[in-house]
Amino acid sequence: MSDQTEPTDQPTGELEAAAAQLREQPAALPVEVADRVVRRALRERRPAGLVRSVDPDEHLRVSTTVLVALLRHRLDGGLDHAAVRRVRCETGRGETLESVTVELIVGYGHDVRVAAGRARVLVEEVLTGALGPADGTRPGAHVHVGEVTLGDPHLVEPSDEAGWAGPTVGPPR
Repeated sequence: MSDQTEPTDQPTGELEAAAAQLREQPAALPVEVADRVVRRALRERRPAGLVRSVDPDEHLRVSTTVLVALLRHRLDGGLDHAAVRRVRCETGRGETLESVTVELIVGYGHDVRVAAGRARVLVEEVLTGALGPADGTRPGAHVHVGEVTLGDPHLVEPSDEAGWAGPTVGPPR
């Protein structure tokens, strides 16, 4: 009989046991990992500025997070042939609203000027409702059309469309 111990498949230390457990688990699919990352990101607190309302309710402040949610809700329901990709509110000194930027996706064949004009009207309605009537210091909304899509802009991103090969330069194929 020898003094040497025969190698075994059983882990001997805590680190080896943990490594063995990880090897036995099936690998997570990328979609599952992405879902967990998104859920965690949504739980995190986002910094928000406060925006002062106008007279006579000047003592009231509205969070930019609330403004973005109100703007997105109103724009999503009030635009035809266009959808909101992004809304951004920036504040300045004295808790003033410095800018509102709205990025739209517009359906192919529809006038982007009409969509942008309608978005500006809706933004002003929301800001008036949340902050009070414009007092001459509030900026107008900057509306940017970031994409034109063949499908319904509320449902489809251009990169998800069948046959989308990315932007092209030159005449259509």
